[in-house]
Amino acid sequence: MRSFSLFALAGLSVSFLLTGCGFGSQGVDVGVPVSGFSGHMMGGQSPVTGATLTIYSFGTTGYGLAGSALATTTTDNSGNYTFANFTCPQNNTPVYMLGAGGNSGGGINNAAVLGVSLGPCGSITGPIDFNEVTTAALAFTLAHYFNEINGGYTQGADFFGGPSTTTGSVINYSQGILNATNVTIPHIVNNQTGTANSNVNGSPGSVVEAAKIYTIANIIAACINTTGPTDNTETTTVCGKFFSYTMDYSNVRPFDTLQAAVQMALYPTSNVKNLYNLIPPVGFAFAGGLNSVPQDLSIGVSYTTPNASLAVAPATISTIDIDGSGDIWFPSNGTGQVGLVEFNPQGSTNFNGPYNASNMVSPTQLAIDGNGVAWLNDTGSTRVAGYNLATPTTFTQFNWTTPTTTAVTVNDDNSVVYALDSGSTGTLGSINSTRTTNSVLSNSNYQFAAVSIGADAVGGDSITTTNTNVGFGSTMYYYGPSSSFHTFPVMTDAGLGGQTIFQGTDIIALNTGVTSNQDDLCVYSVQTCFLIYPQLQKPTNMVIDGESSLWASAPTIPALLQIPQYSTFAPGGTSYVDTNFHPGRAEANELFHGTGNGGTMVAPAGIAVDVAGNVWMSNAGCNTTGCTPTPFVLSEVIGAAAPTITPFITQIITNSTLTGTLPNY
Repeated sequence: MRSFSLFALAGLSVSFLLTGCGFGSQGVDVGVPVSGFSGHMMGGQSPVTGATLTIYSFGTTGYGLAGSALATTTTDNSGNYTFANFTCPQNNTPVYMLGAGGNSGGGINNAAVLGVSLGPCGSITGPIDFNEVTTAALAFTLAHYFNEINGGYTQGADFFGGPSTTTGSVINYSQGILNATNVTIPHIVNNQTGTANSNVNGSPGSVVEAAKIYTIANIIAACINTTGPTDNTETTTVCGKFFSYTMDYSNVRPFDTLQAAVQMALYPTSNVKNLYNLIPPVGFAFAGGLNSVPQDLSIGVSYTTPNASLAVAPATISTIDIDGSGDIWFPSNGTGQVGLVEFNPQGSTNFNGPYNASNMVSPTQLAIDGNGVAWLNDTGSTRVAGYNLATPTTFTQFNWTTPTTTAVTVNDDNSVVYALDSGSTGTLGSINSTRTTNSVLSNSNYQFAAVSIGADAVGGDSITTTNTNVGFGSTMYYYGPSSSFHTFPVMTDAGLGGQTIFQGTDIIALNTGVTSNQDDLCVYSVQTCFLIYPQLQKPTNMVIDGESSLWASAPTIPALLQIPQYSTFAPGGTSYVDTNFHPGRAEANELFHGTGNGGTMVAPAGIAVDVAGNVWMSNAGCNTTGCTPTPFVLSEVIGAAAPTITPFITQIITNSTLTGTLPNY
């Protein structure tokens, strides 16, 4: 069952984190009359006759909980429909339409359910032709908001919902749902024509994996254009096979095509070949699909700008963060393109910056603090600066005697911690929470220092992490304010080139096989590292989503890796180890998006998950010393992860342990 936690942010300024130009902040009218609209319901290229169409508001009381039915109609013998006047709860109420049953030419199919996101209720513009393409977009973008509760489905009960709040009589709808319906879905499909976009808003600098969307739509259509399954267990008809292939790991079987589409979104690496083979070799519903079996069914998007670039040395870490309004922030360090860059998914001009009023030389990491300030390291100077994200031309600067800073993080007390590199010795430096002083932390001399993301609950310390990258017998040192050390021996000969993260109840680190052919996931609580399988992934950066799955960027493949929790009852991070079928291994699901698999990844580096569950990754344009990187590419994998609290500092601030929990907004 999905759950979420409330959290306090006492003692810190959080107006930027949770408000600003976020989703749904516009003026709101209630009880808005709508003049109705019309359109067509299509099963592939065939009209669906006799289907029941219903407009629903998204649920507001929790994840996957139902909203209200606002209007109902049926399709005629040509698949046409018309909605008469109806009333929207608010002008900005997010709504969607489902079409159930009907006949697309193969006979009446009671297991057929198609859907489309309609966006804000007060702004619906017809005609709207919906089909399997719009259904794929709805399911893959909002799978984590669907009514899969306690691992099961209910026949005839298909609905989406997310946690919302009220201010007086006005509903403040879930930010994740508003993100998904108002931004993400319009980026990937045209809901009025039922077609997939090849790019976003006509921008030649963006790529949408339209062929993947059409392939998913063709899989759904293979069932839609039949009479459905003969019963809820058979595996011989097309629909019977479809529902069998989309059962989850608990053998929960869908009842209809929308539920099956959601299952494909939640388990995009499961039974891919069998699902692809449901598409008939001729007479398929949509042209433009893939001509061969894909590696997985996840949907990627990329955005490119010539005004930024990123060089990341091998086995080093570059980070990104997402603010409370959904904007992605990342460092740029290419020649003549140095500074802080913003990507606004909602904007007409998406990339802004680089901002470099402090004259940074080569930033590679950033972390947003509790005051809405992004702190960057600088591997080319003694200066570090924090940029006010509301007005990123303004900054606060500090200087170190140590030549460069290799990493940066923000602790749960809102202090900023840097890894300082003097050439042969690494130390840790801290900027206090009031931003009045900076100082080197005592007892912190290490080789190749690198700080972690987040804080540590072990012993109640607010903590940062340093890594010694010395090959065989590598050791990680954890330093707390009490000047005590926590040590964590690495059990393999893999050089420690990956990220370390606070998991909520434990500390997790990546070994990336720098000096060997082995990659590991290391768990502090059990002092052990576990093999990541498949091997040779070389993941470097990671993030934990709202349901505690771990996501890692693998730049050499390139791919996005998911390491799910195999048991929520296991102690600490050991839940990432698959003890049932593969003891001692952390099993990774691979989502490929390099050349030949959609082309929306180059060399994914920094990684973050937004409030809707989209996974965002910065891409390195080159990875050798002194190289000139290519134009910057930002990758997005649509709705793959569970929604996450952003920015990261809000998950750990004031001794909270909210890493791995869903947002309650």
